[in-house]
Amino acid sequence: MVVIPLSALGASVGHSAAFLAASVGLALFTAFWFVRGVVYYGKGHRYLVLALPLSPLVTVIHATGTVGGILDPPDRFRVTTKVGAE
Repeated sequence: MVVIPLSALGASVGHSAAFLAASVGLALFTAFWFVRGVVYYGKGHRYLVLALPLSPLVTVIHATGTVGGILDPPDRFRVTTKVGAE
């Protein structure tokens, strides 16, 4: 997920056996949690296993908002009024 986009932009990306092992480990961990979620939701959701190849991409896209908030924190932050709160 890191090497291919940077290589497409012409950046030189070095990697080692440790980088490869960490990447494979994180990919397997992501796949494990995805499959665990599918199993948890039951028989009617077994077709979601077909989306397994997209789970690393979904993970990266999901984390993009967090990275954006860390790099450029919002100036204003609105919250909803809680029911029953006075």
